[in-house]
Amino acid sequence: MFSQTVMLVLVIALGIGLFGNVFYQLGKSIKYKNDERWQLIQIKANKVIYWYQGLITTVLAIILVVDLFNPFQVSLSVSNVVIGAFMLLFLQYTVELISLMYLDKSL
Repeated sequence: MFSQTVMLVLVIALGIGLFGNVFYQLGKSIKYKNDERWQLIQIKANKVIYWYQGLITTVLAIILVVDLFNPFQVSLSVSNVVIGAFMLLFLQYTVELISLMYLDKSL
């Protein structure tokens, strides 16, 4: 029961991050009229997302290699793996939102 509550809270938080990212980008694009500064901020935020995706890919590859050579069997349900992948996938929108906010204030 506790894990389901935690999963629900995480999914809600990731949904807020997704929609927050969409509305933040829309609002700033209108405010800045899509000028060069806003485009530079978006390019730098996309670089952060590329680094995030590379990090996640590297970590998952390391986990798979360790699992291949691990003498112990670890059983995971498919639903838990899918939910974890879903959360990692949607976490990139929250990371992008945070990087956009940071870069908007710093540039």
